Amino acid sequence: MARVNDYNDWCPTTGSVMVWNGEEECDWDCYLNDYSDLKDVFGSDHAKAEEHYRHWGFREGRTCTCINAYTLRKDGYYCTNRGSDHGKGTWSTIQSSLDECAKWARENAYCGKFFNWYTNGSGMCDCTKGNYSSQCTYKAWSGGIAVYEWGTFDHVKVKHGQYCTNRGSDSGKGDWSTTVFTLNECADWVYANDKCGDFFNWYTDRSGLCDCVKASDNQCTYAAWSGGIGVHKIIKERPTDPPTDPPTEEETTTVEPTEEPCTASCPWGFEELVDSGSAKACANFVTFSYCWVCKNLKDDDWSENFWKWNMSDECSHPEATEEPANVSGYTKVGTGTCADSDRNSFDQCTASRVVDDYQVKDATVDECASWCDGEKNCIGITMQWASAGKGKCSMMFDDGNVPNNQADHCNYEYTYHKGKGVVEATAKTTYFTTCWKRDHVEETTTVEPTDPPTDEETTTVEPTDPPAVFKFADVGVACERRLESKEECQSAFTELMGDSKFKDRTVKDQNRRGLPVGCFVNEKCDVNKFDGKLCRPHYNAYVGKRSKDKAVWAKLLCK
Repeated sequence: MARVNDYNDWCPTTGSVMVWNGEEECDWDCYLNDYSDLKDVFGSDHAKAEEHYRHWGFREGRTCTCINAYTLRKDGYYCTNRGSDHGKGTWSTIQSSLDECAKWARENAYCGKFFNWYTNGSGMCDCTKGNYSSQCTYKAWSGGIAVYEWGTFDHVKVKHGQYCTNRGSDSGKGDWSTTVFTLNECADWVYANDKCGDFFNWYTDRSGLCDCVKASDNQCTYAAWSGGIGVHKIIKERPTDPPTDPPTEEETTTVEPTEEPCTASCPWGFEELVDSGSAKACANFVTFSYCWVCKNLKDDDWSENFWKWNMSDECSHPEATEEPANVSGYTKVGTGTCADSDRNSFDQCTASRVVDDYQVKDATVDECASWCDGEKNCIGITMQWASAGKGKCSMMFDDGNVPNNQADHCNYEYTYHKGKGVVEATAKTTYFTTCWKRDHVEETTTVEPTDPPTDEETTTVEPTDPPAVFKFADVGVACERRLESKEECQSAFTELMGDSKFKDRTVKDQNRRGLPVGCFVNEKCDVNKFDGKLCRPHYNAYVGKRSKDKAVWAKLLCK
């Protein structure tokens, strides 16, 4: 490959030197971004990029179209018909980024148009088998994965309003012509037809005709035609030899190790991933921590396995070996996420997640239970264990009852589950998880008997209601008796502000689900500081679905 710095000293020649003829519709931003050596020299200069490709890049085999274009098809799903996985075989690898994964699959002649990228930090990347016409068999997986599909860059349009007169046959007849519905299907047919060269005609007159030049020619003799047609070119390399997968255990001649098999277990909270006989790999999918027990074989037996990238540390076993057996006010249901009698998991919200960057903060099960106690509709909790006694806390809710837009513990909602009613079972999950059911106790009130009134008592003057007494509730605490109108809110605010010069501020009307119902001020309101300057009254009249009776950032004004 020519050195880029030689570009300015190079003089184009004629004869046998391959020179670009301007057929491809190039994107010079992509050309510069896809080749960092060019980007370093030319920056964003399109003219120099085109000149380089015309005289150097074309004959070096570089591509001037956007080779790294791809589209997200389904997040949280993967293609079960991938050719291979775990970084092994022809159809799987380990890459440092999504772009690198896309580039690998694009350049792999044995990959179809769909590929999986693992978003869990493992770097795994695998693709479906076949050509561009292959499809993805989708399956959901919560371990961190997404399916992507190539764009239209497996073929490029090189001429509009022209066709290849040296096509092998036409009109949908013969070995070099067919009828299809779309341009992509035409490209798929050409790619899979070993009698076709790279150039093909696609008719834009809705006839569906598609024909190609012969493989023996593999060049296009252009001619203009106004009936609706264009010349396209396959740019994805065709496979020449069948792929060779790594040898199986039966095919290898390596002498079996004589070491004793690894009998040690993974630390509590970790799952066993790979058992290589004399070594074992372990992972915690809450913290994405990896370690090994018995022996680290990452430079030997695991040399073709993606876990080798993370196997730097030996596992350490914590003192605690199981989750707490008893939690006050809760009954342990079992291992897995909380579910109903049909084993449908419940809607939930993460209770130990930092809102701004979505990072998990470890919590104890007692902390998790106390947060659930603070939500009247919470029916249970799950703990995804990050370490002994601590992990990610999630609160369970019946369908439609997950609080939303809260800035406190319930701040990241998952509302697509089907669980209904109460917690009665557990559902399997990929994480090391335990479920507890909240024990609801029906509150009963005893009415003390009263003596019947005497004649004297029945003739007394009708009592009048005492004047209302208002108070500020503590931050995050609901009112036992909330204010029922904007006018009542205004009166309460004026009275509670005392002699403050801000006591006459007008109550602001609200009608939003994410705010607490009734009269409230900001948590920083203090009539004894700055003469109550930070106090601004609001009245929220919303009482519909998922209404809230408190918020950790607000003080309610109550009776």
